[in-house]
Amino acid sequence: MGDAPSWTAVLDDLEVRLAAAEHGDIDRLNGWTAPVHPGPMTPADAARAGGILARQQALIGVLTERRRVVGERRARIRKRAFVVAGTAPVYVDRAL
Repeated sequence: MGDAPSWTAVLDDLEVRLAAAEHGDIDRLNGWTAPVHPGPMTPADAARAGGILARQQALIGVLTERRRVVGERRARIRKRAFVVAGTAPVYVDRAL
């Protein structure tokens, strides 16, 4: 186990990244990987991890809602498909 990070260090890192994401810096979540063999989790670390999980799930809910809203907005502004007019347009060119 020698160089394996402790759960405290893993949770510290995850909390910092999550706090940044909650404040709009979603890119801070990139590059995080699950720890390899950090050892047993203490009850305090388990409670803390549960709190982090709840915050992650809340953030997923917020991001899902934002994605839905953006999709609706994009659908409203999406360019309409070409439609053939029922009658030919009539123009009067007074310059001729």
